[in-house]
Amino acid sequence: MESGLWACSPDDDSYVVAYVSKMFAVQRKDMPEFKKLNGKRHEEDTAREPDTGGEPHLEGTDEILLGFSRLYSGRLRTGSWVAVVLPKYDQHKPPSHPRNAKYIAKVQVKALYTMMGRGLVPIEEVTAGNVFAVAGLEGFVGRSATICSPSIEGLTDVQALKEISYIPEYLLNLGSVGLQVSPIVRVALEPTESADMPQMIRGLRLLSQADPCVEVFQQQTGEWVILAAGELHLERCLKDLRERFAKVDIQASNPIVPFRETAVKAADMAPPKTANAARGTMHGSAAHSLATFTVRAVPMPEVLTSFLLTNQSVVAQLEREARHEGHDHAKKEYQENNLGPNGEESSVDGSTGRDEELDEQMAIVHGEILQKPTVRAEGFWDAFAKIAEEAGGEWIKRTNSVWAFGPNRTGPNLLIDCRPEGERWHDRRTCSRHEPPAHASRISLEYESSLEAGFQIATMQGPLCAEPMQGMAFILEALKATEPDAQDSE
Repeated sequence: MESGLWACSPDDDSYVVAYVSKMFAVQRKDMPEFKKLNGKRHEEDTAREPDTGGEPHLEGTDEILLGFSRLYSGRLRTGSWVAVVLPKYDQHKPPSHPRNAKYIAKVQVKALYTMMGRGLVPIEEVTAGNVFAVAGLEGFVGRSATICSPSIEGLTDVQALKEISYIPEYLLNLGSVGLQVSPIVRVALEPTESADMPQMIRGLRLLSQADPCVEVFQQQTGEWVILAAGELHLERCLKDLRERFAKVDIQASNPIVPFRETAVKAADMAPPKTANAARGTMHGSAAHSLATFTVRAVPMPEVLTSFLLTNQSVVAQLEREARHEGHDHAKKEYQENNLGPNGEESSVDGSTGRDEELDEQMAIVHGEILQKPTVRAEGFWDAFAKIAEEAGGEWIKRTNSVWAFGPNRTGPNLLIDCRPEGERWHDRRTCSRHEPPAHASRISLEYESSLEAGFQIATMQGPLCAEPMQGMAFILEALKATEPDAQDSE
């Protein structure tokens, strides 16, 4: 395969590898089959549907989705059966692996087209090196995919791809190529007439497939939100949605760009609020002074913040694993759900496809961009300690005192437990949160969950404009709790 790709080999026996970079929508009246049929139809054929090479179209729309593709090796022929590999397919595992089953399918090439400007010219065969449009992928390919087959004849084996227990040589995943532009502008959409909501939702799904830079999701409040790369891109998307895809009148809210709150050090700053204490220190009390605490807020070094942002999906995996510590039954169930038949991890970074999709959806909802991690879960803390050592200062000794991440227990903010040795026990690396040590005070433990909840809430809605925080560390220096009976006697 490697030699065929480098040579762009057009031989009949070369592996067929084509990359579908995006799906684009074409109006049915612009399809060459429609034009040909429209010019030759007779009166008795007026009710007949035009032949679009078997390409399905969305019910209630006049749009057909085609794949914008380039053939890197071999020759692709109309009518042949090929394997379509989605970007999340793990090519290090066989198609029958549970991780890969829903990311690969056997699809028939319905039609091939050469793109001449805005026109489409039907062709029977494509040779390596050409850019073309392919019909037949709608319904399985959302945005991008890789088309593979062992030869020009396509897949001749009657065995289903999802039943193959070995790794075929002709399967390749080129979908790791990421987008250079990430959506940053978001607006909430609603139809002018509530009865047009199904048409708007159908149009949003079609727009999401036709434009790879668009993200569409529904918030917990029920609002439908669209994310675009900029205001000009947003205007074009709304125009296409109103005139082509949904064909209903749609109202859009004002563009909203997600913000993040943080703190920075400057040369000219106001004096500290708390006397005889480091900047950012706050003394507080709760429950009629039954509990008193001292917390210091400090900005994190840029290298630590960048590391946490990049590896946010790894932090999410560590959080899921921490939920099962101390529970043998839950831990066994977790391993059964996340490990393959031979005990291997379900993905390259050890997380399942379902978990990855959930992390991505949550990142989109909160206006974040989920980046590709630079470390695996088992090497996260060693890498974190190395980054902290590079940052220097007090951060060198803080790696063993991390209590929690926030917001959502995965964000780029830290809650650090720096109480005296006899009182401190939070260590995400070695200590189970379900079984505190015997020396931990019972009354203090009752308030610790509230303190952590306060950290999660504060980092989710910052003090400036209720936006999530980023790059902040909250250091717990003291937590004293008194029994109610003891306070009454005093």
